[in-house]
Amino acid sequence: MLIPLLRTLVGTDSQLKISNQQVAKVLAQTYARLGARVRMTAYQSDGVRRWNVRAEYGQNLPGRPLVFSGHTDTANVHGSWATPPVKVVGRGKRLYGLGISDMKSSIAAFTTAFAETHKRIQRPVTILLDGDEEGHAVGGALLAQKRPARSATIIVGEATDNRVRLGQKACFDACITTTGIGKHASRVRYATNGQENAILKLAKVLQALRVYEKRIDARRHPAFGRATLSYGTMSGGVGVNTVAPLATLAVNRRLVPQEKLAEEKRALRALVRRVDASAQVTFPFSGDGFFTARSEAWVQYCLQVIRKETGAPAEIMYAPGWTEASLFTRWGRVFVLGPGDSSTIHQVDESIALTALDRGVALYRTFLLLPNL
Repeated sequence: MLIPLLRTLVGTDSQLKISNQQVAKVLAQTYARLGARVRMTAYQSDGVRRWNVRAEYGQNLPGRPLVFSGHTDTANVHGSWATPPVKVVGRGKRLYGLGISDMKSSIAAFTTAFAETHKRIQRPVTILLDGDEEGHAVGGALLAQKRPARSATIIVGEATDNRVRLGQKACFDACITTTGIGKHASRVRYATNGQENAILKLAKVLQALRVYEKRIDARRHPAFGRATLSYGTMSGGVGVNTVAPLATLAVNRRLVPQEKLAEEKRALRALVRRVDASAQVTFPFSGDGFFTARSEAWVQYCLQVIRKETGAPAEIMYAPGWTEASLFTRWGRVFVLGPGDSSTIHQVDESIALTALDRGVALYRTFLLLPNL
């Protein structure tokens, strides 16, 4: 089942710029055939109609609920691929295709493990698949609203090279917009240009942000490194002969655990407003972080069981990149675990090793069959 399902998932285009409806239907039908109670729901994100899938199995079973969270969308194609992106192509001991590591391999591996074990499962299982994690994660937030009645074990299937990931940085995107006076370029004067041209006003904001960036660079955490600020996109003006009436800068801020998301958003807005009181600052995305110490008793128990059941030890990891794991921290024990090759995601010729797929199925099978893990 594993490879045929993976070929179907990768071969069903679900780039962020389009709807994920077709791949969601494939998975909904697959889980329905395996006896799960399945519901597909539509929602809007970035102007595109997208679909969530919620599949539930054995909700009356006595064990600790197990939740698998994944996303069916992929990053958009970019660059020159050596193989057709929306198709699984095998080369040696690797498979290539768009989204194969992030994260259709995880979904295929978990679905395969579920198909192999569902008649022996002794715990409630819920599969949550959203359609815009590569965007603003609206679907994931909607799915996270209904949590289990009992404390659950939640596995988020992002690419971790089959390592158990116990943390991530909180982050937010900020969109900063300055406004000017859109008049003819022949009417500008040096004395007033800095107050009338939106691009020049944004340049002052950018200078202040660089000072701010240096200050937060001193904030560190042993698992995640430094706090960061990244400059993503910038645009402005309407034409070379017109004073720029509008300019926009989009930045991404990654926090270390000792920082608070709400406080840092307020601090960034206040900094921008001190430079330009009329500037607008919006936050189109923000996501909490999470951190679990590897010394936690349940973590050590998981590691022992994984080694016993799969014959190979599991590694612990922490990474700064955001995942939907933080949406489920109030549900119970949450961690990230997936067979995807993290070094290839969002890149040309994204790929995964066949051995990693087999290992992923074995890991997911372990969690499905042990009711209290």
